[in-house]
Amino acid sequence: MGPSRREVRVAFAPKFKRWFKRKATREKRKRCLEGAFRVADSIQKSPDGRPGYGNAKSLRGFEVPIYEFNLDDGDRVLYATIPEGRDIELEILDVATHDNVSKQASNAVDPLVHASRVD
Repeated sequence: MGPSRREVRVAFAPKFKRWFKRKATREKRKRCLEGAFRVADSIQKSPDGRPGYGNAKSLRGFEVPIYEFNLDDGDRVLYATIPEGRDIELEILDVATHDNVSKQASNAVDPLVHASRVD
């Protein structure tokens, strides 16, 4: 019998939920969910729990790397991974335009520092 499979729990930040409900087109919603499932799958298959899909961004003042994956030519989905023992919480934070990824990532992460949990 092999090692137990890592569980990945997906959570959505309030900012992302607002974007998803109010601004996202049907196509962007579909691509966003497909990307989130792809990230979760890559985390499950990874020996170290790091996502194999998306790019990591180092933001000054934050210890946890913020990742992004392309939604389309101009938009990026921002997410973070939080270890919980062997399992991982995948937090979908926000959608940012390509030119404002660092600024929007900082704004998306700041509430997480003060929040007890993400929905």
